[in-house]
Amino acid sequence: MVEIAYNGSRGVHLYDIKNYNIPGSGNLYLSDPIKDPISGKSALTSLNPQFKNDNNRGSNGDSYYDGLNVQFNTKNIHNTGLSLIANYTWAHSLDDLSTAFSEDSAGNFELGYTNAFNPGLDHGSSDFDIRHRLVVAPIYNMPEFFKDKPMVFREVLGGYQLNGIFTMRTGTPFTFYDSTNNNSGYQVPRYNPVSPVTHHVYKSIPSGAPNAGNLYTLTTGSATLPLDNPFGNANLMGISDLGPYPSTMTGRNIFVGPGAYNLDCSISKLFPIHEGINVELRAEAFDVTNHHNLYIQESQTDAGNYNPSAPQITASKGGIGNNGGANDERRFLQFAGKINF
Repeated sequence: MVEIAYNGSRGVHLYDIKNYNIPGSGNLYLSDPIKDPISGKSALTSLNPQFKNDNNRGSNGDSYYDGLNVQFNTKNIHNTGLSLIANYTWAHSLDDLSTAFSEDSAGNFELGYTNAFNPGLDHGSSDFDIRHRLVVAPIYNMPEFFKDKPMVFREVLGGYQLNGIFTMRTGTPFTFYDSTNNNSGYQVPRYNPVSPVTHHVYKSIPSGAPNAGNLYTLTTGSATLPLDNPFGNANLMGISDLGPYPSTMTGRNIFVGPGAYNLDCSISKLFPIHEGINVELRAEAFDVTNHHNLYIQESQTDAGNYNPSAPQITASKGGIGNNGGANDERRFLQFAGKINF
């Protein structure tokens, strides 16, 4: 059986949180002077100077989802005992804000939108967007080759079942930021390179190699304003916290991390005891290939921390001692015995 399905959803007026009162907003929107008249130093002001922050809880979130799902399902192919379920999904999820607190992206450097007055500036792939996903799950029930043999053959060599789940997916998106000229410590703009970012395909970790690989190399310059002129011209063109942002600024979540795959499998055997009663012995292996996937270290996705001597954004493999233990990826084995009645 082959099934083709389309799934789509549209989200409007989704819950969000944004800060309207970040330092510098008074300079930009109320024409407050850039320089303090007494000290001559740069002075960042807020829209409402009586408060430090004004985190507004509203409903400006917006989202789209389109997914094409193809499923293949067959049972007991040619009476061999082999059944198979395979599922492929092509999907694209878009939004302005994936979660209210932006906690899905550890390196987002901000709460809410890049510009609280323009949520659409952050329209892009969702933090959890996965473009391609394939899952294959075979089930093999050993045919009764020994049904006419003595009981010892039937019990020892027959009645086995093998199962597997293989999952493969493309990577999740992330954003390059640039805190070079950030003055308020709040909203940080996205990276604005003088030339395209170089993309390096990292397929696997060679034996004996370190835990990280060079995935993206930043260009050796940024089209942002120099640090000694953080306020730009008289109309505040180029304040990194507030904009106006350059048209060449990279979009939200336009970069994609490495893909991932995993294989789990199990083998089990039933021992009939009485009518309606049997004993099941089972062995299961998780990540049976002992494969470590790579994950973007989002704390390094800030061009403001760019080091020309080591121009790379790395991805580490999950596991104990890596990524803070968030992805404990190693081979696990477990055994079980059950009485079914």
